[in-house]
Amino acid sequence: MQQRWIERREKIQQALNVILSGEQVGECYSDTDLSGLLALVGISATRLTVWTWRKKLGIPNSEERNALLIKAALGKQNESREIQTTGSESAEQEVSATTDNTKEAATL
Repeated sequence: MQQRWIERREKIQQALNVILSGEQVGECYSDTDLSGLLALVGISATRLTVWTWRKKLGIPNSEERNALLIKAALGKQNESREIQTTGSESAEQEVSATTDNTKEAATL
């Protein structure tokens, strides 16, 4: 009996990990959605069962997951802006150095 419970838990955990890895901002699955998606892969689970397993596995609810996805997306966006800013500063420095070298050459 204990072995079946462990196997079921691992099967549900693996299925949830696969399903949740495909979530995008604004498109996080509710427990009802997850119940339906689990049924598609042969795991019969009610919404309440999904809620229980999600809690046991430490998986946040759909609103919390969406907030985490937004936060991650904003972090990537800020990181991208920093890279672009750093890149444009380097380009400006190169242009300035080239202009200075051209002026020096012209005075010689």
